[in-house]
Amino acid sequence: MRKIKKYFIYGIIVSVFIISIFLGYLKTNIYAKENEDCKHLYEQKEISATCSSDGYTIYTCVYCNETYKDNYIERLNHDFEEKVIDVSCEDGSYISYTCRMCGFNYKEITSKKRNHTYKSVVVKPTCTHKGYTTYFCTTCGYEYTDEFSEALGHHYIDEIKEVTCETDGYTHHLCDACGYSYNDNYISKLGHTFNEDEKKPNCLEGGFTTYRCEACDYSYQGKYTMPLGHSYTENKISATCSSYGFTEHLCSVCNDRYVTDYIKPLGHEFFDVLINSDNGTIGCIKHVCNRCDYSYLSNFSTSQDNSYNDPPQVVEHIHDYMLYTELDEIRKLLFISNRCECGNVNNNELELIATTINDKSIILEINQYGYVDFSILQDNCQITILNKKGVIITSFVIENSNYSGEEVSPPKEDEPIQDVPVDNDKDLDQDIENVSPSDKENANDNEKDKQEVLPSTNKNDNKVKVIVPIILTIVLLGLGISGIIIFIKIKKRK
Repeated sequence: MRKIKKYFIYGIIVSVFIISIFLGYLKTNIYAKENEDCKHLYEQKEISATCSSDGYTIYTCVYCNETYKDNYIERLNHDFEEKVIDVSCEDGSYISYTCRMCGFNYKEITSKKRNHTYKSVVVKPTCTHKGYTTYFCTTCGYEYTDEFSEALGHHYIDEIKEVTCETDGYTHHLCDACGYSYNDNYISKLGHTFNEDEKKPNCLEGGFTTYRCEACDYSYQGKYTMPLGHSYTENKISATCSSYGFTEHLCSVCNDRYVTDYIKPLGHEFFDVLINSDNGTIGCIKHVCNRCDYSYLSNFSTSQDNSYNDPPQVVEHIHDYMLYTELDEIRKLLFISNRCECGNVNNNELELIATTINDKSIILEINQYGYVDFSILQDNCQITILNKKGVIITSFVIENSNYSGEEVSPPKEDEPIQDVPVDNDKDLDQDIENVSPSDKENANDNEKDKQEVLPSTNKNDNKVKVIVPIILTIVLLGLGISGIIIFIKIKKRK
């Protein structure tokens, strides 16, 4: 079968060749016959005369392509451009004539050869190249080179680069003449040898391990652990006649402390003891508190005075309030206690006015625990504390960290400012050291609000990260199922 196909193809090729020869023969005979009977229609084309050939007109029949020439024009004379050329001292100089139209060229010698006028340029040898002297003629430009000298070769200074933990060691060879350099004698880098230093976690800070190389002091940290968190124990402090009661929360690990559940001072509860004046002694009434050891004397008399023959009369105690303040700039709180020596606290008679740098007055409120929250103030301000009569008790400046402008000027000298006594009572110092539980919870809530803002901004990104893999999975499943169906159909057809 293959042989039959082969012979069949050969037969077709031979037939096409014979037919093409026959058609060419017919075309030649037909054109020859047509030329005998052709009624010529000539096209003319003018050929311009040049410096090297005549001009003429060529006529060509559009039917049979018969041609002839006529209307001859004599060739033109050359239009020469002259150029004087000083070739060399050995060849002399000449004038070159070149036709502008046809490019024909010939030379006319004007002078014969002459001796060269040389100047020399000396090239000194280098580490890698020979030295030599080049001579060139200032008249014709001819040049030649002579007086060669050998290359000097490199003169190396060796510098050894010590191997380190992170870089290879090698010897650096530098030529002090030309600056060429190369390295050899390589030693692979040593790598780090680490010592571990573990920092254990505490209540607020996580732990980690510091890895420090003993050779090069390179270090990094790893094996991070989470903070342990506080472990608080409660200690309830009872209120006394002159100091607050409260619940103290103390961390058993790091001694972190905060206070809650404040109770106002109870105030003294006095009973009176009559002391008679006998034999020249002074008599008086001693007022003794039922709850504590506090006492004071009043109504003094001598032995000649019969003032105490009658039963003693209870003398009403008149409160003498003194103002105590303490500023907590970190928590933005001001503690105020208008307290009598008997332990009674009365902050209701006080009025607080905050004056901003823009002369705007804001009335601040004292809560039941004696704290004033000044975090709402955006500027530095002057705090003035007055009593019910409008008399200024004290005045001072609070620098609010939220403001970066100029500081508020302190109160003028002519304003009635009283000194604020310092309280030496240890229980009171403990009371005002920390913020009330409500204030601390508010601060924690604010921190949680700040932390919750970040996840909310990433909700859309999380949705995209979930949806995109689902869509890709569905598309891949669809393509896979389609491929299986097509494969099964093709197999069934086969």
